[in-house]
Amino acid sequence: MIETAVEKEEVKRKIFHDLCAVLKPEAIVASNTSSISITRLAASTDRPERFIGIHFMNPVPLMELVELIRGIATDDATFDTAKEFVTKLGKQIAVSEDFPAFIVNRILLPMINEAIYTLYEGVGNVEAIDAAMKLGAHHPMGPLELADFIGLDTCLSIMQVLHEGLADSKYRPCPLLVKYVEAGWLGRKTQRGFYDYRGDKPVPTRCTSSHCRLEPHPAASWISCVPVVALPALRQSPAFVNQLPGRVPAFGECCVWI
Repeated sequence: MIETAVEKEEVKRKIFHDLCAVLKPEAIVASNTSSISITRLAASTDRPERFIGIHFMNPVPLMELVELIRGIATDDATFDTAKEFVTKLGKQIAVSEDFPAFIVNRILLPMINEAIYTLYEGVGNVEAIDAAMKLGAHHPMGPLELADFIGLDTCLSIMQVLHEGLADSKYRPCPLLVKYVEAGWLGRKTQRGFYDYRGDKPVPTRCTSSHCRLEPHPAASWISCVPVVALPALRQSPAFVNQLPGRVPAFGECCVWI
């Protein structure tokens, strides 16, 4: 049995609790988790020695790799059975130790999180960041486009596992990622994330210098797009005029007119 539920430990534990009560004692239980401790999940079952991580990459039909992760109690027979199963599927195996996010997401998600920080800090806009990584590093998808494909809630969950599990500030989820998840903008599955997918062509949901959602004050002149996080500092500037047309920029709007 392979569990493929949402990346929430409490949800997975509930599934294992309910299933183990009806499974045969010799049945092997696996989790497709992309980040959560296999040892900890195994301990919530009645068969930790027959529990293993089998992490398929998304989309499963196209991606060749599967990560196999042993918990501290996983026995050799379970590991060998899992290897045989994955090989029969025609997949390649990467064996990972049971550390937060394993191999692929330990590398991939901090890169995506850093791309979101790059947007949050105003280093580049959505299109520039994605184009830079596609054309400059030959990535098939830009990091923000990929985040939307994965699901921003999943990205946040994995970053939280890394941050809590490794206690290193370099894994702190970007506040902008948190804000998008709080807004329910989870990417393709909700039709809005870093891109808006409701039209014929995806367009960025954060404004850029070429199409701002704020109308200029008649007496103002446009200078540039700045991240919302910079607004408190701008308000301290003698040049900043706090009499914008009706309101200051809201979440998702970052152009300032002075």
